[in-house]
Order: sequence, then C-alpha cells, then structure tokens
Amino acid sequence: MLTDTIVAVATPNGRGGIGIVRLSGPKAMKVASKVVRVKLLRSRTTSYTDFFDAEGNKIDTGLVVFFEAPNSYTGEHVIEMHMHGNPIILGEMVRACCELDVRPARPGEFTERAFRAGKINLLQAEAVADLIAAQSVKAVRSAQNTLEGHFGNAVETLILQTQEIRYQLEAAIDFSDDVGNPDFIPHIFGQHKKLLEGLNSLLVSATQGVKLSEGFKLVIAGPPNAGKSMLLNRLVQSERAIVSPEAGTTRDAINVECRLRDIPVQIIDTAGLREDTESSIEKEGIKRTYAAIEKADLIIYLKDITSMDRVGRDYETDLVTHAKILTVYNKLDKLSETNKVQTESGIYISALSGMGVACLEDAIVEAFDISNHENAEFSARERHLIALKKAINAIDAIEEVSFGSGPELVAEDYREATGALQEIGGEYSTEDLLGDIFSKFCIGK
Repeated sequence: MLTDTIVAVATPNGRGGIGIVRLSGPKAMKVASKVVRVKLLRSRTTSYTDFFDAEGNKIDTGLVVFFEAPNSYTGEHVIEMHMHGNPIILGEMVRACCELDVRPARPGEFTERAFRAGKINLLQAEAVADLIAAQSVKAVRSAQNTLEGHFGNAVETLILQTQEIRYQLEAAIDFSDDVGNPDFIPHIFGQHKKLLEGLNSLLVSATQGVKLSEGFKLVIAGPPNAGKSMLLNRLVQSERAIVSPEAGTTRDAINVECRLRDIPVQIIDTAGLREDTESSIEKEGIKRTYAAIEKADLIIYLKDITSMDRVGRDYETDLVTHAKILTVYNKLDKLSETNKVQTESGIYISALSGMGVACLEDAIVEAFDISNHENAEFSARERHLIALKKAINAIDAIEEVSFGSGPELVAEDYREATGALQEIGGEYSTEDLLGDIFSKFCIGK
C-alpha cells in the first residue's frame, strides 16, 4: 500500500469554466479538513464550499466531492475540488495541499495507482491514455472498448486455452499411457490449430487497433508535376503544400495529420521520383520519398493522365513495399470529353476540381480494411503486437508428431506463449515498462 498522498490539476491546461484539483492517498481526508469548510464529507456527495490555503486565506468557492476507498478511481481516498478554471487559482490550490505534506503527482500516477490497486489491468490503463488522445470517433470507440475489457477478455481466453493445452501435455508426461491413446494427439493438435487461429485473428485486430490509435500512413508518390501536392491539399481540405508547375517544388516529405472518413490518417506528400536532377537537395528528397514508402500502410501512385503517351520510366514497378498501391490518374479535367476514355485500370481524378476524389476516398478506406463492427474494434499498442507475435512464434512451428515424440518440449513452448500473453495485461511487467507507459500520460490522470 502506498503511504504518500498526491495532488494534481485533473483538467487540461489553460482557462475554462471549471477546473478540478484531485487528491489521492491516505491523507486526503486530513488535507481536505484543512482546505475546505465542510464538517462532514460523505462519499459520492457533492458539497458547496469555500477553499482556503494553510494560513486560512480564501482561494476560491466551488464544489468538493469525496470518494471513499476502495470505491474510487485509484482505490484510495480521493478528493476532487471543483473551482473556477483559472490556472492561477488551481495552482494556488495545489500549492496549499503541498504545504500540508502532499506531493505533486507524476504523469499518469492516478491511473498507475488504479492499476497497482487492481482496479484496472495494464490494457485498460493504456486505454485511458488512448481515450484522452483519440483523434476520431472510431478511435474513441476503440479505446472505450478496451477500457470496458474487450481486448483483455480476448487475451484472457487465449491464455486459458494455452494453459489448458499445457496442463494436458504435463498430465500426459506424468501418465505416459495418455500419449499412447490414439485419440489424444489428434485431439490436442486440433486444439493447437484452433489456438493459432485465435492468436492470428487477434493479431490482425490488434494491428488495426494500433492504426486507429496512431493513424495510418498514406504516402502520395509519383513523378514530378503529377499533382501530388494538390491532391494532398484536396484530401486534407487545406492549403498545406505549395503547388507549382515547376518540377521539383516539393523537396522534402510533408506530413499532415487528418481524419479521412473518421479514420486517423497521416498523409505524406513526397518529392517527385526522377533521375535527371542535378540538385543534391532534390536527390535527398527523393531518397526520403523511398524511405517514406517503406513505412507506408498505403501508397497512392499518382500519374499525369495528360502525359501518358510520353516515353519515360515508370517508377511504380520499382517500389519496394509491403503496402497496397493504388494507381491514380490525375488531371482528368484537362482532357476533352472525347479523350476521356479510361483504358488503364486505376482511379481517375482531378485534384484541381475534385472530380473523382470521393471515389478515391472510398478506395482508401476500403484499402485500410477497417472493421465496421464497433465491438470488434479496440485500441492497442506496439508492445501488444510484439507480445502476440512472440506467443505465435513460440508454438507456430510445432508439428502434430511433436505432441507424441516430445511433449516436454512442446509444454515448454506453451509455457513461453502463456508468459508472452500475460505480459499484455500486465500480469508480468517490469518497473521499467510501467514507468515508460505511465510517463506518457498527462499529469492529473
């Protein structure tokens, strides 16, 4: 049990109608008796009061709420003081509490205490930060689903399955006649295949959850003067990139975060791909284009439809990437009606007029392959993907014959898979990991 009491402003920086100062710890009630003028604080009851510092000087007037342990966010006594949202007033309230043997909270320390008290698991703790940082409705819903336990329940189901298979193997080792049973190996190998299917399915969903939290990377690539910067401006509905008929205008990648059909996306406009440049700056820009392409989740390869008949190298075939490539033909507005014959497969647009851009957005969303089932969405982190891959790698190569010829080795592989899955919910977590996770929270949460 933690013995110190912490305090912090729990509302965002800046001025607002309401500001909240939060206290948590064993001395919360004692401190409250010094700074508020309510004779009896009842749990989960709001009281109107004046707020004072340790010398009795009035700081403000507002509301105070007491949450009695263990029925509070942190599992400790918690006091919330609601006052006018002026940083000076809130700062004075924090200072007054610190003069009464309370210390300022570290970033995320309230949520860390909730985790250590067993109020939430590590997945749910991370979901609190994801919920606060969410940039879209989908991201909000996915974080809420994780906070409600959807991701954790899926992980727990897989843990139970791995443990069940391992227990069967260990029992078979002790009672070797079970291994000789003709039904044992087909039965347990069937469970093994079902478990792998579940792990891989959860990995796909978790990968989507990471993208919903961090945003998809969409790279616009292609030759110079194809209209990449104009397409960027069209997609983000803002003049973010300089548009010019001069080749090589974009020298460095331009990153713009936006929401595309309520999906968080980082759109990256890149330098045009060509070899006939003498500019060292442009060459560096092209080098960075290829670097961006390697990290992309989706690539729009933009071509100028008015120059399709010109002889020149098509760099699209040279792209080395795991990402899907959408081939898009731009400047449809510059063709006459008689020439608007679409002979090449791809998407035809005019970034200038907006013609066809809605169809392009449909293709982008489809390529991201976002689930439409809200309950199937949950927020996730890169560390969750690493743990899931570790669990899969531990048992993926096990063959059916191994369950009979080497059950001891298979059981050890399953022990490793179980440990990897338990890392996700924080059942086995180091202090360094916890410090890294909670340090990224805002102060007061």
